[in-house]
Amino acid sequence: MKVSCITSTELSKKKSRAENSRISCSGYGSIVTVTATMGLLAASEAITQIIKKEIVV
Repeated sequence: MKVSCITSTELSKKKSRAENSRISCSGYGSIVTVTATMGLLAASEAITQIIKKEIVV
């Protein structure tokens, strides 16, 4: 069984003290545009594998 992995090569950067004063996901800084993009990439990979018949639905 093959398992695909979607990753990002972008390095995270430390937040300044001013940025840490607001509520954030325990300092992870999750933002909808990042999670949405990764979700779309995962969906694209799944559809590609279905089209290539690499996985069975």
